[in-house]
Amino acid sequence: MSESRIYLAGLSGAGKSTVAALVGRWLGIPAVDVDAEVERAAGRSVAALWAEGGEAAFRAGERRAVEEVVTRPGPAVVALGGGTLEDPETRERLARWGQGVWLDAPAEALAERIGDGAAERPLLAGRDPARMLRELAAARGPRYAALPHRVRAHGRPAEAVAAAALRAVSRADPADLGDGVRLGRGALARAADLLADACPTAGEGVLPVVTDSRIWTLHGTDLADALAWRGWTASPIALREGEAAKAPDGLLSIWQGIAALGAEPGTPLLVLGGGAPGDVGGLAAATFKRGMALALFPTTLLAQVDAAIGGKNAIDLGGIKNVVGTYHDPVLVAIDPLCTLTQTERDWRSGWAEIAKSGLIGDPDLFALCEREPEAIGQRRLAVVEEAILRAARVKLRVVREDPREAGPRRALNLGHTVGHALEAAADGGLTHGEAVAIGLVAAARLSADLGVGEPRLVERIASALAALGLPTAPPPALDPGRVLALARQDKKRRGGAVHVVLPVRPGETTIRPIDEARLARWVEDSFGTGVASNRRAAGARGTA
Repeated sequence: MSESRIYLAGLSGAGKSTVAALVGRWLGIPAVDVDAEVERAAGRSVAALWAEGGEAAFRAGERRAVEEVVTRPGPAVVALGGGTLEDPETRERLARWGQGVWLDAPAEALAERIGDGAAERPLLAGRDPARMLRELAAARGPRYAALPHRVRAHGRPAEAVAAAALRAVSRADPADLGDGVRLGRGALARAADLLADACPTAGEGVLPVVTDSRIWTLHGTDLADALAWRGWTASPIALREGEAAKAPDGLLSIWQGIAALGAEPGTPLLVLGGGAPGDVGGLAAATFKRGMALALFPTTLLAQVDAAIGGKNAIDLGGIKNVVGTYHDPVLVAIDPLCTLTQTERDWRSGWAEIAKSGLIGDPDLFALCEREPEAIGQRRLAVVEEAILRAARVKLRVVREDPREAGPRRALNLGHTVGHALEAAADGGLTHGEAVAIGLVAAARLSADLGVGEPRLVERIASALAALGLPTAPPPALDPGRVLALARQDKKRRGGAVHVVLPVRPGETTIRPIDEARLARWVEDSFGTGVASNRRAAGARGTA
């Protein structure tokens, strides 16, 4: 039975059609709505069928529609009607065909979601929707509960429900990439086993989880459910969203949260979220009681391919990024690519800057994938996403193993960050980290060309790839170049009065060159020289990608 043959069941309003469409788009397979198939075959609406022949006529059409759908070759994701599983023959046919997932939600919540649309649903029209849905839940509940998988469909966006449905049907164990990094579709659902293997001293009880309220809404239920069967209770310690989490008071709140839970020796600190919670959570784990075991569950592209790997952590201070930090290796980095599919469009595209950076550092095939697949990336095709995350994670791991404490080769990971970090700080939240890195990559390529280091047309190639991904390639004209320069002068790679800049030579190869104060100033100024035209090109790409 294929993981790509999925049928979704649940009461009216559970979001089956919306979730099926998302899953189909991510997998690149047909998404089929049984009600729509019935209407297509009958040439009239469901409401008209009920009006003409009653429920019996509709159910007969529904049985025929399911039979026709499951005999089609190839994979599909199918959204059933609320009562489709009441027919025994149809249940058996679907069970032989694929994996069933129950999208479970309370009747009252569904009634509120349906609202005025109840008039268009034959079983709800003219009745109290909440009362009718409760009755239907009682009658149909045993059929839903008999399905192999159940997903909570209430209180979180459709994207999170779709990711949870895919997580439920995924079977493969996460791949072991070494150094505690485990990567695979559905890794979050295997959190308990992965954590038990990585941290055998963790006894039953409460586990502190550093996160934020938005991420907890998206993925906290799945993590908590996965941990519960081993006797662990996930207790979230909520931070502010984004870079604001990395302020000193964020670190203090984690310390206080851990202390309030009475964490025992051997209790690990878990982090569920992107790069910012991972940074501050890692610093908290490194320092609380002189060190706790750290388990990271990164949920963003940025965190999965970069921030969560390598043991670095930090907080910001005085407007300067990552100025206070340590190295503290996690015992587990559980990477579930499904988490990334719930990111906002802007954050999604921003994450690809770090993936493109990884390709430029150490994997020309990965950079070529970024150039070749902008449409699939825009559609969030899971096969492309998984390949990119795997390749980028391997680049980061390879570099970190060679240079664990950033004494030499690891500095290549800062490609695009000298100008990028300065831009990000100067923009005061107007640029995401990925957007700033994208601009920084083009700036680094331009400097590489000026110094005669980069291969011909490398600037154009990098800028074109990033623009096709919907990323900016030059600073916003409104930014003050003087402020950007002042921030760039504080770059942590400054040594002996010079800034050591990572430069791309060709995809898969970089070099590091020192530049003096005058050259740094010219470089920043040159980065702004074509900002308007480049940003217009990037804006056009964002509109068409």
